[in-house]
Order: sequence, then structure tokens, then C-alpha cells
Amino acid sequence: MIKKMYYAILPAQIFMMLMMNINSIIDSFFAGNFLTTEELSAIGFYSPVSNLVYLCYVLITGTQILCCQHIGKGQKEETASLFTTSGVVIVGYGIAVSMIFLFMGPVLSSIMGASGQYAYAFQQYLIGLSFGIPFAMMNCYFMCFFKINDRNDLVIVSMVCAVVLNTVLNFLFVAVWHKGILGLAIASSLTSIVVTVIGVFGFLPNAKKDLAITFDLRMLDFKKLPAVIKNGMTQFSFNVAIMINNVIVNYVLILAGGERAVALMTVFNTFNMFISVLNAGTQESQLSIGSIYYGMRDRSSFIRVFRMGNRLITIMFGGTYLLVFLFAGVLSSIYFEVGSEMYSLAVIMLRIAMLYLFPIFISDTLLTAYQCQSKTKFPNAMQYIRTVLRLAPMALMASLIGLNGVWVGMVVGSVVQLIITYAHIFYCKGRITFRLEDGLLLDDDFGVPSECVFEKNVLSLDEAVRISEQVEAFCQGKNVSHRDAYHMGLCCEELVSNIYEHGTAGKNTVTLYLVIEDNYCSIQIMDTCREFNPATYLSQFSSDDPFANIGLKLVSLISDEMKYQRFMGINSVTIIKQLT
Repeated sequence: MIKKMYYAILPAQIFMMLMMNINSIIDSFFAGNFLTTEELSAIGFYSPVSNLVYLCYVLITGTQILCCQHIGKGQKEETASLFTTSGVVIVGYGIAVSMIFLFMGPVLSSIMGASGQYAYAFQQYLIGLSFGIPFAMMNCYFMCFFKINDRNDLVIVSMVCAVVLNTVLNFLFVAVWHKGILGLAIASSLTSIVVTVIGVFGFLPNAKKDLAITFDLRMLDFKKLPAVIKNGMTQFSFNVAIMINNVIVNYVLILAGGERAVALMTVFNTFNMFISVLNAGTQESQLSIGSIYYGMRDRSSFIRVFRMGNRLITIMFGGTYLLVFLFAGVLSSIYFEVGSEMYSLAVIMLRIAMLYLFPIFISDTLLTAYQCQSKTKFPNAMQYIRTVLRLAPMALMASLIGLNGVWVGMVVGSVVQLIITYAHIFYCKGRITFRLEDGLLLDDDFGVPSECVFEKNVLSLDEAVRISEQVEAFCQGKNVSHRDAYHMGLCCEELVSNIYEHGTAGKNTVTLYLVIEDNYCSIQIMDTCREFNPATYLSQFSSDDPFANIGLKLVSLISDEMKYQRFMGINSVTIIKQLT
């Protein structure tokens, strides 16, 4: 089931992360081909300021963690309340940032170290972006939750719309109407507005579709914000650290190669976005899936989530970096004239600087696991440590070997960061260990004891029919009464058989997860078939015939509680029964 969940949402998640950055990537391309070096550098000066926008991820990440934990526990109303409340606050924050961009451009350009034409271009860029900021934030918010609502269709529509619309608008504003960097930013803002309007439809209550997460203004509860912020504080630390880091990096670049060197960082950031979306998509997938299994208290599945994530990151990064290394010249020629000094510097920069990402990716996997567990102290601290570890080697190496030393220092800093992450693991475990299970730092008492769990992938209708015998035997082995054991076996057989008979399960996956603990038995059945809510089905298709849907009726009568959810393209039915 974990593999199915990864393969179902990871490609869409990578597309989502790419779409969040697509405006910047397209802007960079048009700036490199149609605008001046000063205007290209303006995008580089904006990089630290953009973290004011991405501070909204404090709420996005915190909401994502808590919503997925509630989904794992079957608490649907809590997810609606959290999602709606955070969305309202994000809009308010977006308006505040818009005002800063609109009225404080000169102050920001001074802080960023931009002067003359560089400062003017930077301020024009901020003005053009200002009116689209609230929409850009909500677009980021929606992108992180589309996958949970199984709305990959909107991911594709939004992606295509963003690419086409932003490209067309950039061409009109920059190449045809010659509005320069201001036109570039206006095109991005207009694109954000349109894409956000499309995204709203992924979260409106829908009578035909059982959504895991919806907007419901009746569920506003600002008392939930402290818990959201607490779980999102790692993202706050990350954005503040990156903001400080990028400001100082710009100063280091200016000292090492002049203001034109900021244009090199713009090029780096553009290709960094392409590679980083692989990591960001994987981390977002792990954050959602891991939080769900953490809410279920499923220790073994939680570990498998991150083991698979590590493997995927290694494969994706290795292949992508090889392409960047081989085609660094071609990529650099997009921005600079072949044979020029800036072209040569860009080729060296791409081949060296991109190496710094891999240690970061491995460290991020561990930090994401801690976030799923709401353990935020070390991840928070690590974001600030990361800034120091990146800046100190960069400044030192730049003073020794010039501009290329900046890129070497980045690689050195990322390796040291990974070493510190493992030093923290060694300290917590009291021994040297490189096992992933130890690196996740799960509490010793986390998870249901394995002897209290019955888990099975049901592969056919024949197995579904025989599942009741296995469940009964397991329950009786745990001293459950014969009557309750029979009832639990009956529930499992009926629900799983129903999936195979009516849910086209032949090409899908059906997993049964049964737990006996504290005089309760809980059964969770997850499948990747078409949407089917047993409770809704019974209410819609009731009949005077006492034998109609008798199996589902028995399940409803036997269980003390029956809950249904659909998330990430997966049906989840949970049954809870108090044992006698």
C-alpha cells in the first residue's frame, strides 16, 4: 500500500512543487534572453525577499501535519476546521506582504545591497509582484493539499494553465510591449490569480465526491493556530534562515565578483529549482504519508515510508545531476554568450554547486520524519545551523580562491550539516548507528505492539472469503471471546469481499490492518479502488427487503463506530468495536 501511495502522489507532488516555482523559472528564462544584466540580477536580489512570501509555509506545513494526523485517526471535522482557519489567516498575511512590496521597495533594495540601476530594476519587480502575492500564497496552499483530496486532475490543469499563461503574458509584456522587469512581474501576478481561482474548486464541498479536506467557514477556530504554528515552526526557522543566508550570500557574491555575480546566483537558483522539486516533492509526500501512519500508530509502515523516500531521492538526484554535469555548457548558453567570461563562470558554477544538494536531501528526509512526530526542536535549530554552515565555508573559500570558492564552500557546508545531523542521532541513541530505523528517532513506546496487530494484503476474492477464519484465529489467540472474534471475522470478510465484487479490486491493492488493544478492536481496510462509502451506500439504497445489503447492515450493527475517508486516491474504512 505504501508503494501505491508513493506512486500515486509523488509524480503529482513533483509537478505541484514545479508549478509553485514555474513562474520564477519562466521569468528567469525571459530575463536572460530579453532583459539586461541589471534586470536579471533583480531576480537574484529578490531571492531573499521571496522568503517573506514563503513564511506562509509555517501555516501550510503545520496544517498539513495536523490534518494528516487527523486523517489517520478518522477525524474529518478537525481537518476542515484546520484547513479553513489557516486559509483565512494566509490570505490576511498575503495582503500585508503585498503592502510591504508596494510601499517599501527602496528600503528592501538598500537592505539587499542593490544600488543604481540594480535597485531600480529590483523595485519595479516588487511593484509588479505585489498585487498577486495573496493569490501566490493560496496557490502554494492548495498545491500541498490537492493530492490528499485525490484531485490530481486539478494539478495537471493548473500546471498547464500556469505554463501557457505565464509564457504568453511574459512574451506580450516583455518581448512585444517592452515593459521590462515590471512586465515580467505583472505576468507572474496575473498567472497566480488565474491558477488560484482554478484551485478553489478542489476544496468546495461536493455532493458527488467525498473529499478528505474542504473549506467550511462555519468551522473557523482560531484557537487551533498555536498548534498549527508549533508544528510549522521548522518551516519558519527554515525560511528565516534562508532569508538571512541569501542576503549575506548576495554580499559575498558582490565582494567576490561584483553585482553582476548576483546574476550567476539567479541562474543557479533557476536550475536549483528543477532539482530541488524532486527533493521537495518527495519530502512533501513523506510528510503526508508519514503523518497518516504516525496518526495510525503504525511503526513498521512509518519506517517503510522513509526507507522508500531515501531510495527515491538517491536515484532521482543521481540521474539529474549527471545530466546537469554533462550539459552544463548548453544550460549556461541560455543566459550568457558562449565563450564569454560569465558563460565560463556559469559552467563551473553548475558543475560544482549542484553537488551541495545531495547531503541536504538526505538530511531533509530525517528532519521531515521528526516533523511528522511533532518533534520540532532539532529541526528548528538545524535551520539556523545550516545557515552558518553554508555561509562560513563560502566566505572563507571565496576569500582564498575568488568567486568559484563560493560554490566549493556550499558543498563543504552541506557535508558538514549531514555530519551534524548524524552526530545528533548518535547522541540520542547513545551509540554510533547508521540504520534508518535508528535515525528516525521514534520513541521506544511508539506504535502498537506487533503481537497485537494482524496485517494482510488481500490479493483475490478467494482470499477475501477465507479472511474471516484467519481473523477469528488471531482474535481468539488474544483471548477475545468467541462471539466478538466471529463478529470481527464477519466484518472483515464482508467489507473485503464487497471491495472485490464491486470495486474492481482485481487491478488494485486491498490492505487489512486489525489492532486489538485496551479492550477495543479496530479494523482499517484501505484500497485503491473507485470511491465507495459503505455508510452512504446504505443510507441511499435502503430497502424494505430485510435481506438487501444484509452484509453491510450486519457490519453497521456489529460495530460501535464505522468511519469512511478517501485521501490520495485511497478508500479507508475504519471500524471500532468494544470487546466484551
